[in-house]
Amino acid sequence: MIYRRVLKYYRGFLTRSLIALGFSFAAIGLNLLKPWPFKIIVDQILPGRVKVFQYTFRLFGGAEIRIPTLDTTRAIALLCLAMIVIQLLWSLLSLASNYMFVKIGLQSLLRLRTELYTHLQRLSLKFHDTRRSADSSFRVAYDSQSVQTIYNKGFTNIIGSAVTLLGTFAVMLRLDWQLTLLSLAIVPLLIGTIYFFAKRIRTQSTTIQEQDSALLTQTQEGLSSIRMVHAFGREEFEVSQFQEQAHGSLQANLRLTMTNVKSGLVISTLIAGACGRGAHNADDPPRQVVVWRTVGSWSGRGNSQTESFTSDSGALRIRWTTTHQKPGGPADFRVTAHSAISGRLLQEAVDHRGTGSGVAAEARRPSSKSPRQRRQ
Repeated sequence: MIYRRVLKYYRGFLTRSLIALGFSFAAIGLNLLKPWPFKIIVDQILPGRVKVFQYTFRLFGGAEIRIPTLDTTRAIALLCLAMIVIQLLWSLLSLASNYMFVKIGLQSLLRLRTELYTHLQRLSLKFHDTRRSADSSFRVAYDSQSVQTIYNKGFTNIIGSAVTLLGTFAVMLRLDWQLTLLSLAIVPLLIGTIYFFAKRIRTQSTTIQEQDSALLTQTQEGLSSIRMVHAFGREEFEVSQFQEQAHGSLQANLRLTMTNVKSGLVISTLIAGACGRGAHNADDPPRQVVVWRTVGSWSGRGNSQTESFTSDSGALRIRWTTTHQKPGGPADFRVTAHSAISGRLLQEAVDHRGTGSGVAAEARRPSSKSPRQRRQ
């Protein structure tokens, strides 16, 4: 019911809210992309796994964007530039989305405060006689800020966190689906913990607002009647009343703080337990999975060389078949793997005479290779 009443103050800002959400979603995507260039530098270039760098972006519909082959120095410079560009775009999009969200929240707060003050002006004198004016002032000036808090710290944060969570799980699924499912196992416990502490936090927050309202009322009444207080020598009594109200506000804030600390401790313990279990599973010996991909092919007579490619695993498999012979006798068929950087011979993979077929394999440290075929 409360959220439905709050929603009416934001219906007029639906278009701007959707635009701000679009900026926020784009910023979330860039935020997930931030570790990518640094990962390539640390995992592939610095350990010396690649001597040349070439990357292909695969787009929707099968389209591809291929970066020209670069040496490691230029590749590091390009990746560092990519990190700067990603950070800059993320900052601009975050600035735009936060500005729009805050502006919408403040405009809704202005509308609510105006309606509250207008309503107070229309109420009868009997209502104002039975209610302290400081309490009404507190409701208009401070309690009304909740309508902005629900939007800026509630709605937008929930949407942004949900999208970030889905994106993180999508990345984790590609890296390690077992660890991802294990991390999802604690979600029911987290939901139960949040539900358990949410009711307490809501009740204690309401108590703090009531204590602060009473403290403001005590201060305003004491200062507005300062002449009477001095005339009758009631200074010590007024101070003791103020101290009692301030002490009640202090105790209410301490209780809320302790509840927040307890909830954070329980949630962090659950997350740490799941991470510890995931690390235990990560210690198990990994299963090696070999995935072969076609990098080049050749058929015909004479010499030929495939396009250079980078072998991340150091493995090379060549499937070959010869089907014809020279009129004067059997022909020689040779396949050699050379370094694409220095041109030196890495391995003579195939040396066959006459017709036949077979599979040749090579397993060396990761390097850039360029198989050459010769048929004589």
